Amino acid sequence: MPDLFVYHSEKEGLNTSQRRWISNHPFMSKYLHGVVQPALTIVRSNRTIAYSMAQSMPTLSNGYGAVGRPDVDQVWAAFKHSGPDGKIDGSQFRKQKLTDELYVWGSAVGYGGLAVVMALYLTSLWSTRTTLVVAGVIVFAMVLLWLHLLGVLKQPVTNRGKAATIHMPKTADTRSGPATCKS
Repeated sequence: MPDLFVYHSEKEGLNTSQRRWISNHPFMSKYLHGVVQPALTIVRSNRTIAYSMAQSMPTLSNGYGAVGRPDVDQVWAAFKHSGPDGKIDGSQFRKQKLTDELYVWGSAVGYGGLAVVMALYLTSLWSTRTTLVVAGVIVFAMVLLWLHLLGVLKQPVTNRGKAATIHMPKTADTRSGPATCKS
């Protein structure tokens, strides 16, 4: 198994903003003992590890671990074709980039839109009323995006401290089935 960085608001060495971010994160705050972001391990029924990876050095520049995740569809396809005892080589998997994250695109478009609105207002091409209406629509859209991303617009997770089961797609492969993780 790779070295793991466990996110937990009580972890030593975190500054105040990092603790606040972890405490308010829509999914990291749901786990009593913290969470590894990201980590992926495929354990076969005979308890051999077919594949594992984890982000061991989360930083702001890698989205605190979001960047560098392998494409899950590629991992699953490789697992299905690996044979009963084969190891999966993840070196050719597509790795997630920061620009794959919805919040990056949403923020860029929102702030870019606000910059264009301000430029049109400052060059007297738009009236104050038009500027305020368009800026208000952009801000409203950004608020909706962030409320969705933070889970406010979703139903709350109620499995705190319980086992979570991830059901994999059913295939003819007898090795597939539910994977369980303890939080």
